[in-house]
Amino acid sequence: MSYRDVMLQIGSYPDPTPVAAIDAAVRFTKPLGARLSALAVQVRIPVRSNSVLARLMGVGEIVRDEEAKSLAACRAALDHFARATREAGIEAEGLIEEEVLEGVAGHIARRARTRDLCLVPLCPVLDGQPAIVESVIFGAGRPVIVFGTDTAILPGEGALAVTLAWDGSRSAARAMADALPVLKLARQVRVATVGGDKRDPGPRSTEDLLRHLKLHGIDAAHDRIEAEAGSTGAALDEHARAHGSTLLVMGAYGHSRTQEFILGGVTAHMLQNPKTALLLSH
Repeated sequence: MSYRDVMLQIGSYPDPTPVAAIDAAVRFTKPLGARLSALAVQVRIPVRSNSVLARLMGVGEIVRDEEAKSLAACRAALDHFARATREAGIEAEGLIEEEVLEGVAGHIARRARTRDLCLVPLCPVLDGQPAIVESVIFGAGRPVIVFGTDTAILPGEGALAVTLAWDGSRSAARAMADALPVLKLARQVRVATVGGDKRDPGPRSTEDLLRHLKLHGIDAAHDRIEAEAGSTGAALDEHARAHGSTLLVMGAYGHSRTQEFILGGVTAHMLQNPKTALLLSH
């Protein structure tokens, strides 16, 4: 198994994706030998009022200006993407597609369904990114890597060290399987199980995981860490920091409420203020 088809989501509104995130995605993808597609979405902003007041205020003109800014941000990002991928010598494609503002998250999830992996930058200035992350996790059926540019930096070649969070669940198994291509490239893989947590898998499940990884050529170490109730996310953050991990792999938990997914506690903790790049699967 390998990643052959990776997609980078590029935001254009209200703030554009930083070029540092584009550069990080290129560095991460190069050792994978994958094709990298950058999907930049130009937003359309529906004008819902035809009132005289709206016309007097020039709402239509304001909306057209904002849409033009979004398109300009898409073009600038893809120009930088083209240069970066050309210099790195990787196969690449830049795409600009249109979508209404409230439909962007669902649009990204649908396009991610036919990719091996989706990369989503999660930067403080990008207000809509958490919704995109959640939509891809629960709507794409494919793994997503969430990363930042100041913290939770996406590792490049030679810098990949992985903590794999394991609780024996279906979501954890899916994340492990989805992460195999990066686990094989990592200079270090550590399996972390959390004692004191209701999802403690027990020794038999963990031993079977280590056996499975070894058959894939991955010689992983196992660490059992302790956590008080409600602090599993913090314990995993500390484990990753202590062992120099640059990527944390875990299953994403959530439940549906009238087709709206509500993130589980550990997943929500990790996404609120990620300390390490995250590979999440559901």
